[in-house]
Amino acid sequence: MGDVPELSRLLAVGVLSEVDVHLVRMIERLCGELTPEVALALALASQWPQRGHVCVDVRALAPDDLWDQQEAPSWLGEVRLPPPAEWVSQLEDCQAVGSPEVHAPFVLWQGRWLYLRRYWEYESTLEVRLRRWVEEGDVGHDRERVQASAQRLFGRPLDDSDDQERAIRMATQHACAILTGGPGTGKTTTVVRMLALLLDLEPDLDICLAAPTGKAALRLQESIQQGCQAFEFDDALVAKLPEQAQTLHRLLGYQRHLTTFRHDEANPLPYGLVVVDEASMMDLGLAAKLLGALGPGTRLILVGDREQLPSVDAGAVFSGLCADACPLPKVELTRNYRFSQTAGIGALAGAIRAGAVDQACLVLNDAADESCRLEPLPSLNHLREAIWDVCEAYLRSLAKVMTPGEAFALWEHQRILCAHRVGPYGSENVNDLVHDLLGSRLQMPRSQRWYPGRPILITENDYAVELFNGDTGIVLPWQGKLHVFFRSANEAGYRHVPPARLPAHESAYAMTVHKSQGSEFDHVLLMLTDQPSRLLTRELLYTGITRARESVRLWGAEDVVRQGMAQPLARVSGLEARFESWEDCP
Repeated sequence: MGDVPELSRLLAVGVLSEVDVHLVRMIERLCGELTPEVALALALASQWPQRGHVCVDVRALAPDDLWDQQEAPSWLGEVRLPPPAEWVSQLEDCQAVGSPEVHAPFVLWQGRWLYLRRYWEYESTLEVRLRRWVEEGDVGHDRERVQASAQRLFGRPLDDSDDQERAIRMATQHACAILTGGPGTGKTTTVVRMLALLLDLEPDLDICLAAPTGKAALRLQESIQQGCQAFEFDDALVAKLPEQAQTLHRLLGYQRHLTTFRHDEANPLPYGLVVVDEASMMDLGLAAKLLGALGPGTRLILVGDREQLPSVDAGAVFSGLCADACPLPKVELTRNYRFSQTAGIGALAGAIRAGAVDQACLVLNDAADESCRLEPLPSLNHLREAIWDVCEAYLRSLAKVMTPGEAFALWEHQRILCAHRVGPYGSENVNDLVHDLLGSRLQMPRSQRWYPGRPILITENDYAVELFNGDTGIVLPWQGKLHVFFRSANEAGYRHVPPARLPAHESAYAMTVHKSQGSEFDHVLLMLTDQPSRLLTRELLYTGITRARESVRLWGAEDVVRQGMAQPLARVSGLEARFESWEDCP
Protein backbone atom coordinates (compact mmCIF):
# COMPACT_ATOMS: atom_id res chain seq x y z
CA MET A 1 0.00 0.00 0.00
CA GLY A 2 2.92 2.36 0.40
CA ASP A 3 4.11 4.52 3.24
CA VAL A 4 0.92 6.20 4.49
CA PRO A 5 1.77 8.83 7.13
CA GLU A 6 0.29 8.60 10.60
CA LEU A 7 -2.35 11.16 11.47
CA SER A 8 -0.35 12.35 14.48
CA ARG A 9 2.59 13.14 12.22
CA LEU A 10 0.40 15.13 9.83
CA LEU A 11 -1.17 16.91 12.79
CA ALA A 12 2.25 17.92 14.12
CA VAL A 13 3.21 19.71 10.88
CA GLY A 14 -0.18 21.36 10.32
CA VAL A 15 -1.51 19.23 7.47
CA LEU A 16 -4.41 18.16 9.70
CA SER A 17 -6.17 19.91 12.57
CA GLU A 18 -7.16 18.58 15.98
CA VAL A 19 -10.77 18.45 14.76
CA ASP A 20 -9.84 16.19 11.84
CA VAL A 21 -8.00 13.73 14.04
CA HIS A 22 -10.68 13.79 16.73
CA LEU A 23 -13.36 12.99 14.13
CA VAL A 24 -11.44 9.95 12.89
CA ARG A 25 -10.87 8.70 16.45
CA MET A 26 -14.58 9.05 17.16
CA ILE A 27 -15.39 7.03 14.01
CA GLU A 28 -13.01 4.33 15.22
CA ARG A 29 -14.79 4.14 18.59
CA LEU A 30 -18.10 3.68 16.79
CA CYS A 31 -17.09 1.47 13.87
CA GLY A 32 -13.96 -0.32 15.04
CA GLU A 33 -10.32 0.19 14.11
CA LEU A 34 -9.68 1.73 10.70
CA THR A 35 -6.83 0.92 8.37
CA PRO A 36 -4.25 3.71 8.07
CA GLU A 37 -5.40 4.33 4.49
CA VAL A 38 -9.06 4.78 5.45
CA ALA A 39 -8.15 6.90 8.48
CA LEU A 40 -6.11 9.20 6.25
CA ALA A 41 -8.92 9.55 3.68
CA LEU A 42 -11.51 10.42 6.34
CA ALA A 43 -9.19 12.95 7.98
CA LEU A 44 -8.55 14.61 4.62
CA ALA A 45 -12.29 14.71 3.86
CA SER A 46 -12.66 16.63 7.13
CA GLN A 47 -9.70 18.92 6.40
CA TRP A 48 -10.33 19.68 2.73
CA PRO A 49 -13.34 22.04 3.26
CA GLN A 50 -11.10 24.11 5.55
CA ARG A 51 -8.82 24.57 2.53
CA GLY A 52 -11.69 25.57 0.27
CA HIS A 53 -12.34 22.19 -1.33
CA VAL A 54 -15.75 20.53 -1.22
CA CYS A 55 -14.46 16.94 -1.25
CA VAL A 56 -11.37 14.78 -1.77
CA ASP A 57 -10.73 13.30 -5.20
CA VAL A 58 -9.10 10.07 -4.02
CA ARG A 59 -8.25 9.03 -7.57
CA ALA A 60 -6.30 12.20 -8.32
CA LEU A 61 -4.77 13.05 -4.93
CA ALA A 62 -0.97 13.38 -4.87
CA PRO A 63 1.38 13.65 -1.86
CA ASP A 64 2.18 17.26 -2.81
CA ASP A 65 -1.50 18.13 -2.33
CA LEU A 66 -1.20 17.47 1.39
CA TRP A 67 0.94 20.54 1.95
CA ASP A 68 -0.35 24.02 1.13
CA GLN A 69 2.24 26.13 2.94
CA GLN A 70 5.48 27.61 1.63
CA GLU A 71 7.94 24.97 2.84
CA ALA A 72 6.99 21.31 3.06
CA PRO A 73 8.77 19.06 5.58
CA SER A 74 11.54 16.96 4.04
CA TRP A 75 9.84 13.66 4.85
CA LEU A 76 6.79 14.57 2.78
CA GLY A 77 8.70 13.53 -0.33
CA GLU A 78 8.76 9.97 1.04
CA VAL A 79 5.01 9.74 1.47
CA ARG A 80 3.27 7.23 -0.77
CA LEU A 81 -0.50 7.25 -1.10
CA PRO A 82 -2.30 3.97 -1.76
CA PRO A 83 -3.23 2.97 -5.34
CA PRO A 84 -6.61 4.61 -6.08
CA ALA A 85 -8.52 1.40 -6.84
CA GLU A 86 -7.39 -0.25 -3.58
CA TRP A 87 -8.06 2.94 -1.64
CA VAL A 88 -11.60 3.16 -3.01
CA SER A 89 -12.20 -0.50 -2.23
CA GLN A 90 -11.21 0.01 1.40
CA LEU A 91 -13.44 3.05 1.69
CA GLU A 92 -16.40 1.14 0.27
CA ASP A 93 -15.94 -1.47 3.02
CA CYS A 94 -15.93 1.15 5.80
CA GLN A 95 -19.17 1.49 7.79
CA ALA A 96 -18.65 5.26 8.14
CA VAL A 97 -18.69 5.71 4.36
CA GLY A 98 -21.93 5.34 2.44
CA SER A 99 -23.33 5.90 -0.99
CA PRO A 100 -25.57 8.94 -1.55
CA GLU A 101 -28.59 6.76 -0.73
CA VAL A 102 -27.11 5.18 2.41
CA HIS A 103 -26.90 7.57 5.33
CA ALA A 104 -23.39 7.71 6.81
CA PRO A 105 -21.05 10.49 8.02
CA PHE A 106 -19.10 10.33 4.74
CA VAL A 107 -20.26 9.88 1.15
CA LEU A 108 -18.24 8.21 -1.60
CA TRP A 109 -19.65 9.24 -4.97
CA GLN A 110 -18.91 7.55 -8.27
CA GLY A 111 -16.06 5.65 -6.66
CA ARG A 112 -13.96 8.82 -6.64
CA TRP A 113 -15.13 11.80 -4.61
CA LEU A 114 -15.18 11.50 -0.80
CA TYR A 115 -17.39 14.03 1.00
CA LEU A 116 -18.40 14.90 4.49
CA ARG A 117 -22.15 14.29 4.18
CA ARG A 118 -22.97 17.91 4.93
CA TYR A 119 -21.07 19.07 1.83
CA TRP A 120 -22.56 16.29 -0.28
CA GLU A 121 -26.02 17.53 0.69
CA TYR A 122 -25.09 21.16 -0.05
CA GLU A 123 -23.88 20.23 -3.53
CA SER A 124 -26.94 18.06 -4.13
CA THR A 125 -29.30 20.88 -3.12
CA LEU A 126 -27.51 23.18 -5.53
CA GLU A 127 -27.72 20.65 -8.35
CA VAL A 128 -31.42 19.88 -7.88
CA ARG A 129 -32.42 23.55 -8.11
CA LEU A 130 -30.10 24.35 -11.01
CA ARG A 131 -31.20 21.30 -12.96
CA ARG A 132 -34.85 22.21 -12.51
CA TRP A 133 -34.17 25.60 -14.09
CA VAL A 134 -32.35 24.01 -17.02
CA GLU A 135 -35.10 21.44 -17.61
CA GLU A 136 -37.78 24.14 -17.55
CA GLY A 137 -36.06 25.89 -20.46
CA ASP A 138 -37.08 29.38 -21.58
CA VAL A 139 -39.71 31.00 -19.39
CA GLY A 140 -39.38 34.55 -20.68
CA HIS A 141 -41.25 37.28 -22.48
CA ASP A 142 -42.21 37.55 -26.10
CA ARG A 143 -39.33 38.99 -28.15
CA GLU A 144 -41.45 41.71 -29.76
CA ARG A 145 -42.70 42.89 -26.39
CA VAL A 146 -39.15 42.99 -25.03
CA GLN A 147 -37.99 45.07 -28.00
CA ALA A 148 -40.89 47.47 -27.64
CA SER A 149 -40.08 47.95 -23.97
CA ALA A 150 -36.39 48.51 -24.75
CA GLN A 151 -37.33 51.10 -27.39
CA ARG A 152 -39.43 52.92 -24.82
CA LEU A 153 -36.79 52.86 -22.07
CA PHE A 154 -33.50 53.14 -23.97
CA GLY A 155 -34.57 54.80 -27.22
CA ARG A 156 -33.74 51.75 -29.34
CA PRO A 157 -34.31 47.97 -29.37
CA LEU A 158 -31.78 45.58 -27.89
CA ASP A 159 -28.80 44.73 -30.08
CA ASP A 160 -27.75 41.09 -29.63
CA SER A 161 -24.27 41.86 -30.95
CA ASP A 162 -23.63 43.92 -27.81
CA ASP A 163 -22.72 41.81 -24.77
CA GLN A 164 -24.50 44.07 -22.29
CA GLU A 165 -27.71 44.05 -24.29
CA ARG A 166 -27.46 40.30 -24.84
CA ALA A 167 -27.25 39.95 -21.05
CA ILE A 168 -30.34 42.13 -20.63
CA ARG A 169 -32.27 39.91 -23.03
CA MET A 170 -31.02 36.82 -21.15
CA ALA A 171 -32.64 38.14 -17.98
CA THR A 172 -36.00 38.42 -19.75
CA GLN A 173 -35.83 34.86 -21.06
CA HIS A 174 -34.53 32.68 -18.24
CA ALA A 175 -35.37 31.98 -14.60
CA CYS A 176 -31.67 31.87 -13.73
CA ALA A 177 -29.13 34.12 -15.45
CA ILE A 178 -25.40 34.56 -14.83
CA LEU A 179 -23.51 37.77 -15.61
CA THR A 180 -19.75 37.87 -15.25
CA GLY A 181 -17.06 40.40 -16.10
CA GLY A 182 -14.09 42.18 -14.61
CA PRO A 183 -14.01 45.63 -12.96
CA GLY A 184 -15.00 48.38 -15.37
CA THR A 185 -16.90 46.13 -17.80
CA GLY A 186 -20.28 47.64 -16.93
CA LYS A 187 -21.87 44.91 -14.81
CA THR A 188 -23.79 47.34 -12.61
CA THR A 189 -24.92 49.42 -15.60
CA THR A 190 -26.20 46.24 -17.20
CA VAL A 191 -28.02 45.20 -14.02
CA VAL A 192 -29.73 48.61 -13.77
CA ARG A 193 -30.98 48.29 -17.34
CA MET A 194 -32.02 44.68 -16.70
CA LEU A 195 -34.13 45.65 -13.72
CA ALA A 196 -35.69 48.63 -15.51
CA LEU A 197 -36.70 46.48 -18.46
CA LEU A 198 -38.09 43.71 -16.26
CA LEU A 199 -40.13 46.22 -14.24
CA ASP A 200 -41.45 47.78 -17.43
CA LEU A 201 -42.55 44.33 -18.55
CA GLU A 202 -43.76 43.27 -15.08
CA PRO A 203 -44.74 46.32 -13.01
CA ASP A 204 -45.62 44.17 -9.99
CA LEU A 205 -42.31 42.27 -9.93
CA ASP A 206 -40.92 42.24 -6.38
CA ILE A 207 -37.12 42.52 -6.57
CA CYS A 208 -34.52 41.95 -3.85
CA LEU A 209 -30.86 43.06 -4.05
CA ALA A 210 -28.31 41.11 -2.02
CA ALA A 211 -24.59 40.40 -1.66
CA PRO A 212 -22.47 38.07 0.50
CA THR A 213 -21.09 40.87 2.73
CA GLY A 214 -22.39 44.13 4.13
CA LYS A 215 -19.68 46.07 2.31
CA ALA A 216 -20.62 44.53 -1.04
CA ALA A 217 -24.33 45.08 -0.37
CA LEU A 218 -23.77 48.77 0.33
CA ARG A 219 -21.70 49.20 -2.84
CA LEU A 220 -24.40 47.47 -4.88
CA GLN A 221 -27.07 49.73 -3.41
CA GLU A 222 -25.07 52.87 -4.17
CA SER A 223 -24.26 51.69 -7.70
CA ILE A 224 -27.91 50.98 -8.48
CA GLN A 225 -28.93 54.42 -7.21
CA GLN A 226 -26.24 56.13 -9.30
CA GLY A 227 -27.21 54.11 -12.33
CA CYS A 228 -30.84 55.17 -12.05
CA GLN A 229 -29.81 58.82 -11.94
CA ALA A 230 -27.56 58.40 -14.97
CA PHE A 231 -30.33 56.89 -17.11
CA GLU A 232 -33.01 59.33 -15.94
CA PHE A 233 -35.73 56.71 -15.85
CA ASP A 234 -39.34 57.65 -15.22
CA ASP A 235 -39.99 58.43 -11.54
CA ALA A 236 -42.70 55.78 -11.34
CA LEU A 237 -40.28 53.09 -12.54
CA VAL A 238 -37.49 54.26 -10.23
CA ALA A 239 -39.88 54.08 -7.29
CA LYS A 240 -40.37 50.36 -7.96
CA LEU A 241 -36.67 49.58 -7.78
CA PRO A 242 -35.49 48.29 -4.39
CA GLU A 243 -33.98 51.10 -2.31
CA GLN A 244 -31.70 48.91 -0.24
CA ALA A 245 -29.49 45.88 -0.68
CA GLN A 246 -28.93 43.39 2.12
CA THR A 247 -26.54 40.63 3.04
CA LEU A 248 -27.48 37.10 2.09
CA HIS A 249 -27.53 36.15 5.77
CA ARG A 250 -30.08 38.84 6.51
CA LEU A 251 -32.09 37.98 3.40
CA LEU A 252 -32.32 34.33 4.44
CA GLY A 253 -33.15 35.22 8.03
CA TYR A 254 -30.17 34.39 10.21
CA GLN A 255 -31.20 32.85 13.56
CA ARG A 256 -28.76 33.46 16.36
CA HIS A 257 -27.21 30.30 17.86
CA LEU A 258 -28.78 28.17 15.10
CA THR A 259 -27.24 26.74 11.94
CA THR A 260 -30.48 27.10 9.98
CA PHE A 261 -32.10 30.16 8.39
CA ARG A 262 -35.68 31.31 8.74
CA HIS A 263 -36.24 30.97 5.00
CA ASP A 264 -35.87 27.53 3.47
CA GLU A 265 -37.82 25.20 1.18
CA ALA A 266 -40.74 25.12 3.61
CA ASN A 267 -40.72 28.92 4.04
CA PRO A 268 -39.44 30.35 0.73
CA LEU A 269 -38.39 33.92 0.10
CA PRO A 270 -41.28 36.23 -0.86
CA TYR A 271 -39.68 37.72 -3.98
CA GLY A 272 -40.16 37.34 -7.69
CA LEU A 273 -36.51 38.09 -8.45
CA VAL A 274 -33.33 37.96 -6.36
CA VAL A 275 -30.18 39.68 -7.66
CA VAL A 276 -26.89 38.68 -5.98
CA ASP A 277 -23.81 40.82 -6.63
CA GLU A 278 -20.21 39.72 -5.89
CA ALA A 279 -21.47 36.15 -6.29
CA SER A 280 -17.89 34.84 -6.48
CA MET A 281 -17.74 35.37 -2.71
CA MET A 282 -20.53 32.84 -2.04
CA ASP A 283 -19.35 29.58 -0.53
CA LEU A 284 -21.10 26.31 -1.30
CA GLY A 285 -23.12 26.19 1.93
CA LEU A 286 -24.50 29.71 1.53
CA ALA A 287 -25.27 29.16 -2.16
CA ALA A 288 -27.14 25.94 -1.37
CA LYS A 289 -29.19 27.61 1.34
CA LEU A 290 -30.02 30.52 -0.96
CA LEU A 291 -31.20 28.29 -3.78
CA GLY A 292 -33.04 26.06 -1.33
CA ALA A 293 -35.00 29.10 -0.11
CA LEU A 294 -36.14 30.18 -3.59
CA GLY A 295 -39.74 29.28 -4.32
CA PRO A 296 -40.80 27.72 -7.65
CA GLY A 297 -41.63 31.10 -9.17
CA THR A 298 -38.60 33.04 -7.92
CA ARG A 299 -35.95 33.96 -10.46
CA LEU A 300 -32.25 34.53 -9.80
CA ILE A 301 -29.56 36.73 -11.35
CA LEU A 302 -25.99 36.08 -10.20
CA VAL A 303 -23.44 38.82 -10.90
CA GLY A 304 -19.70 38.66 -10.33
CA ASP A 305 -16.22 38.22 -11.70
CA ARG A 306 -15.39 34.60 -12.51
CA GLU A 307 -11.65 35.35 -12.35
CA GLN A 308 -11.72 36.66 -8.78
CA LEU A 309 -10.79 34.64 -5.74
CA PRO A 310 -13.65 32.47 -4.52
CA SER A 311 -14.94 32.45 -0.97
CA VAL A 312 -12.56 31.69 1.88
CA ASP A 313 -14.92 28.84 2.78
CA ALA A 314 -15.50 25.66 0.80
CA GLY A 315 -16.43 25.79 -2.86
CA ALA A 316 -15.96 27.94 -5.94
CA VAL A 317 -19.60 27.99 -6.95
CA PHE A 318 -19.69 31.05 -9.18
CA SER A 319 -16.68 30.08 -11.28
CA GLY A 320 -18.18 26.61 -11.60
CA LEU A 321 -21.45 28.05 -12.89
CA CYS A 322 -19.54 30.22 -15.36
CA ALA A 323 -17.60 27.24 -16.75
CA ASP A 324 -18.41 25.85 -20.18
CA ALA A 325 -19.58 22.56 -18.62
CA CYS A 326 -22.50 24.33 -16.91
CA PRO A 327 -25.55 24.55 -19.21
CA LEU A 328 -27.08 27.55 -17.44
CA PRO A 329 -27.43 30.74 -19.55
CA LYS A 330 -24.56 33.15 -19.03
CA VAL A 331 -22.97 36.25 -20.56
CA GLU A 332 -19.43 37.47 -19.98
CA LEU A 333 -18.70 41.18 -20.43
CA THR A 334 -15.22 41.72 -21.87
CA ARG A 335 -15.12 45.33 -23.04
CA ASN A 336 -13.58 47.52 -20.34
CA TYR A 337 -14.85 51.09 -19.98
CA ARG A 338 -12.54 52.01 -17.09
CA PHE A 339 -9.10 50.82 -18.13
CA SER A 340 -7.17 50.81 -21.37
CA GLN A 341 -6.65 47.27 -22.61
CA THR A 342 -3.24 48.09 -24.06
CA ALA A 343 -1.51 49.63 -21.04
CA GLY A 344 -1.57 49.94 -17.27
CA ILE A 345 -3.94 48.11 -14.96
CA GLY A 346 -6.23 46.97 -17.77
CA ALA A 347 -3.40 45.40 -19.75
CA LEU A 348 -1.95 43.79 -16.63
CA ALA A 349 -5.30 42.37 -15.54
CA GLY A 350 -5.94 41.04 -19.04
CA ALA A 351 -2.55 39.35 -19.18
CA ILE A 352 -3.10 37.72 -15.79
CA ARG A 353 -6.57 36.48 -16.81
CA ALA A 354 -5.07 34.94 -19.93
CA GLY A 355 -2.08 33.48 -18.10
CA ALA A 356 0.23 35.50 -20.38
CA VAL A 357 3.19 35.61 -17.99
CA ASP A 358 5.66 37.38 -20.30
CA GLN A 359 3.13 40.05 -21.25
CA ALA A 360 2.28 40.74 -17.61
CA CYS A 361 5.96 41.14 -16.74
CA LEU A 362 6.44 43.53 -19.67
CA VAL A 363 3.64 45.73 -18.32
CA LEU A 364 5.06 45.64 -14.80
CA ASN A 365 8.56 46.51 -15.99
CA ASP A 366 7.49 49.32 -18.34
CA ALA A 367 9.32 52.33 -16.89
CA ALA A 368 7.10 54.73 -18.85
CA ASP A 369 3.90 53.48 -17.19
CA GLU A 370 3.66 54.43 -13.52
CA SER A 371 0.18 52.94 -13.01
CA CYS A 372 1.70 49.45 -12.61
CA ARG A 373 5.09 48.90 -11.05
CA LEU A 374 7.00 45.86 -9.86
CA GLU A 375 9.48 46.72 -7.13
CA PRO A 376 11.79 44.54 -5.03
CA LEU A 377 10.32 43.27 -1.81
CA PRO A 378 12.10 45.12 1.01
CA SER A 379 14.16 43.02 3.36
CA LEU A 380 12.68 42.43 6.80
CA ASN A 381 15.19 44.86 8.29
CA HIS A 382 14.02 47.62 5.96
CA LEU A 383 10.30 46.74 5.67
CA ARG A 384 9.21 49.18 8.37
CA GLU A 385 10.99 52.13 6.76
CA ALA A 386 9.79 51.16 3.28
CA ILE A 387 6.17 51.17 4.46
CA TRP A 388 6.68 54.62 5.98
CA ASP A 389 8.18 55.96 2.75
CA VAL A 390 5.09 54.87 0.79
CA CYS A 391 2.41 55.63 3.38
CA GLU A 392 3.71 58.61 5.39
CA ALA A 393 1.35 61.24 3.97
CA TYR A 394 -1.58 58.83 4.10
CA LEU A 395 -0.95 57.81 7.73
CA ARG A 396 -0.41 61.41 8.89
CA SER A 397 -3.66 62.51 7.23
CA LEU A 398 -5.64 59.55 8.56
CA ALA A 399 -4.51 60.34 12.11
CA LYS A 400 -5.95 63.88 11.81
CA VAL A 401 -9.40 63.25 10.30
CA MET A 402 -12.38 64.12 12.48
CA THR A 403 -15.47 63.39 10.35
CA PRO A 404 -16.66 60.09 8.89
CA GLY A 405 -16.91 61.51 5.38
CA GLU A 406 -13.30 62.69 5.38
CA ALA A 407 -12.09 59.51 7.04
CA PHE A 408 -13.67 57.06 4.61
CA ALA A 409 -12.73 59.13 1.56
CA LEU A 410 -9.10 59.16 2.72
CA TRP A 411 -9.09 55.51 3.74
CA GLU A 412 -10.37 54.42 0.33
CA HIS A 413 -7.62 56.46 -1.32
CA GLN A 414 -4.85 53.99 -0.48
CA ARG A 415 -4.55 50.46 0.91
CA ILE A 416 -1.88 47.88 1.62
CA LEU A 417 -2.91 44.39 0.49
CA CYS A 418 -1.01 41.25 1.43
CA ALA A 419 -0.94 37.84 -0.18
CA HIS A 420 -0.79 36.16 3.23
CA ARG A 421 -2.31 36.79 6.62
CA VAL A 422 0.56 35.40 8.69
CA GLY A 423 4.29 35.56 8.20
CA PRO A 424 6.77 38.45 7.98
CA TYR A 425 5.00 39.93 4.94
CA GLY A 426 1.51 39.01 6.09
CA SER A 427 -1.21 41.49 7.02
CA GLU A 428 -0.90 40.78 10.75
CA ASN A 429 2.78 41.74 10.87
CA VAL A 430 2.33 44.73 8.56
CA ASN A 431 -0.42 46.11 10.81
CA ASP A 432 1.92 45.70 13.79
CA LEU A 433 4.64 47.58 11.92
CA VAL A 434 2.25 50.43 11.11
CA HIS A 435 1.20 50.66 14.75
CA ASP A 436 4.87 50.84 15.70
CA LEU A 437 5.41 53.59 13.12
CA LEU A 438 2.56 55.62 14.55
CA GLY A 439 4.29 55.48 17.91
CA SER A 440 7.79 56.32 16.70
CA ARG A 441 6.90 58.88 14.02
CA LEU A 442 3.63 60.39 15.27
CA GLN A 443 4.33 60.07 19.00
CA MET A 444 1.24 57.97 19.67
CA PRO A 445 1.67 55.89 22.86
CA ARG A 446 2.41 52.32 21.76
CA SER A 447 0.12 50.93 24.47
CA GLN A 448 -2.83 52.92 23.15
CA ARG A 449 -5.27 50.61 21.38
CA TRP A 450 -8.05 53.02 20.52
CA TYR A 451 -7.22 56.29 18.77
CA PRO A 452 -8.76 58.51 16.06
CA GLY A 453 -8.09 57.29 12.54
CA ARG A 454 -7.53 53.63 13.41
CA PRO A 455 -9.18 51.49 10.70
CA ILE A 456 -10.98 48.37 11.90
CA LEU A 457 -11.80 45.10 10.11
CA ILE A 458 -14.53 42.91 11.63
CA THR A 459 -13.57 39.22 11.58
CA GLU A 460 -16.72 37.47 12.79
CA ASN A 461 -20.48 37.91 12.42
CA ASP A 462 -22.47 39.51 15.23
CA TYR A 463 -26.14 39.94 14.44
CA ALA A 464 -26.86 41.65 17.74
CA VAL A 465 -24.94 44.74 16.58
CA GLU A 466 -25.39 43.98 12.86
CA LEU A 467 -21.68 43.75 12.09
CA PHE A 468 -20.34 41.01 9.88
CA ASN A 469 -17.07 39.41 8.84
CA GLY A 470 -15.42 41.77 6.35
CA ASP A 471 -17.13 44.99 7.48
CA THR A 472 -14.74 47.91 7.90
CA GLY A 473 -14.90 50.95 10.14
CA ILE A 474 -12.81 53.85 11.43
CA VAL A 475 -12.32 55.05 15.01
CA LEU A 476 -13.41 58.68 15.47
CA PRO A 477 -14.43 60.94 18.37
CA TRP A 478 -18.15 61.30 19.07
CA GLN A 479 -19.58 63.30 21.97
CA GLY A 480 -16.30 63.21 23.85
CA LYS A 481 -15.71 59.49 23.43
CA LEU A 482 -14.23 57.27 20.74
CA HIS A 483 -16.61 55.25 18.61
CA VAL A 484 -16.11 53.10 15.53
CA PHE A 485 -17.97 54.48 12.51
CA PHE A 486 -19.26 52.23 9.73
CA ARG A 487 -20.82 53.17 6.43
CA SER A 488 -24.56 52.58 6.46
CA ALA A 489 -27.64 52.82 4.26
CA ASN A 490 -29.35 55.22 6.67
CA GLU A 491 -29.89 58.90 5.87
CA ALA A 492 -26.72 59.98 7.65
CA GLY A 493 -24.70 57.48 5.65
CA TYR A 494 -22.88 56.23 8.77
CA ARG A 495 -23.54 54.58 12.09
CA HIS A 496 -21.28 54.26 15.10
CA VAL A 497 -20.63 51.53 17.66
CA PRO A 498 -18.73 51.79 20.97
CA PRO A 499 -15.49 49.78 20.87
CA ALA A 500 -16.69 47.56 23.72
CA ARG A 501 -19.62 46.36 21.56
CA LEU A 502 -17.49 45.22 18.64
CA PRO A 503 -17.22 41.53 17.76
CA ALA A 504 -13.77 40.09 17.00
CA HIS A 505 -11.76 42.58 14.94
CA GLU A 506 -8.29 43.71 13.95
CA SER A 507 -6.55 46.77 12.56
CA ALA A 508 -6.92 47.24 8.81
CA TYR A 509 -4.08 49.45 7.60
CA ALA A 510 -3.22 46.29 5.71
CA MET A 511 -5.56 43.44 4.81
CA THR A 512 -5.34 40.21 2.88
CA VAL A 513 -6.38 40.20 -0.75
CA HIS A 514 -9.19 37.84 0.24
CA LYS A 515 -10.60 40.38 2.69
CA SER A 516 -10.38 43.17 0.11
CA GLN A 517 -12.90 41.58 -2.25
CA GLY A 518 -15.84 43.84 -2.97
CA SER A 519 -13.69 46.95 -2.41
CA GLU A 520 -11.84 49.38 -4.66
CA PHE A 521 -9.10 51.89 -3.81
CA ASP A 522 -7.38 54.62 -5.77
CA HIS A 523 -3.90 53.27 -5.05
CA VAL A 524 -2.89 49.77 -3.96
CA LEU A 525 0.39 48.49 -2.56
CA LEU A 526 0.27 44.72 -3.14
CA MET A 527 2.79 42.93 -0.94
CA LEU A 528 3.76 39.47 -2.16
CA THR A 529 6.04 36.98 -0.43
CA ASP A 530 9.78 36.47 -0.30
CA GLN A 531 9.46 33.05 -1.93
CA PRO A 532 6.96 31.16 -4.12
CA SER A 533 3.83 30.07 -2.28
CA ARG A 534 0.91 27.82 -3.11
CA LEU A 535 -1.40 30.49 -1.73
CA LEU A 536 -0.12 33.00 -4.28
CA THR A 537 -2.24 32.05 -7.29
CA ARG A 538 -3.26 33.68 -10.55
CA GLU A 539 -6.65 34.55 -9.03
CA LEU A 540 -5.04 36.20 -6.01
CA LEU A 541 -2.82 38.37 -8.23
CA TYR A 542 -5.77 39.31 -10.43
CA THR A 543 -8.01 40.14 -7.47
CA GLY A 544 -5.34 42.25 -5.74
CA ILE A 545 -4.45 44.21 -8.87
CA THR A 546 -8.06 44.91 -9.85
CA ARG A 547 -8.80 46.47 -6.45
CA ALA A 548 -6.88 49.53 -7.76
CA ARG A 549 -8.56 52.30 -9.73
CA GLU A 550 -5.50 54.40 -10.57
CA SER A 551 -2.26 52.65 -9.65
CA VAL A 552 -0.86 49.46 -8.18
CA ARG A 553 2.64 48.75 -6.85
CA LEU A 554 3.71 45.15 -6.43
CA TRP A 555 6.44 44.40 -3.93
CA GLY A 556 8.01 41.10 -4.91
CA ALA A 557 10.41 39.31 -7.20
CA GLU A 558 9.55 38.65 -10.82
CA ASP A 559 10.00 34.91 -10.40
CA VAL A 560 7.39 34.95 -7.60
CA VAL A 561 4.96 36.76 -9.91
CA ARG A 562 5.69 34.28 -12.69
CA GLN A 563 5.11 31.27 -10.49
CA GLY A 564 1.90 32.76 -9.09
CA MET A 565 0.54 33.42 -12.58
CA ALA A 566 1.39 29.87 -13.62
CA GLN A 567 -0.56 28.55 -10.64
CA PRO A 568 -4.33 28.84 -11.21
CA LEU A 569 -6.48 28.14 -8.19
CA ALA A 570 -8.01 24.66 -8.31
CA ARG A 571 -10.77 23.70 -5.90
CA VAL A 572 -12.02 20.14 -5.82
CA SER A 573 -15.77 19.57 -6.16
CA GLY A 574 -18.17 17.29 -7.98
CA LEU A 575 -20.05 20.07 -9.77
CA GLU A 576 -18.45 19.55 -13.16
CA ALA A 577 -19.15 15.81 -13.05
CA ARG A 578 -22.74 16.56 -12.12
CA PHE A 579 -23.11 18.93 -15.08
CA GLU A 580 -21.78 16.25 -17.41
CA SER A 581 -24.63 13.99 -16.33
CA TRP A 582 -27.17 16.54 -17.59
CA GLU A 583 -26.76 15.54 -21.23
CA ASP A 584 -30.46 14.73 -21.44
CA CYS A 585 -31.38 18.31 -20.43
CA PRO A 586 -32.66 20.67 -23.18
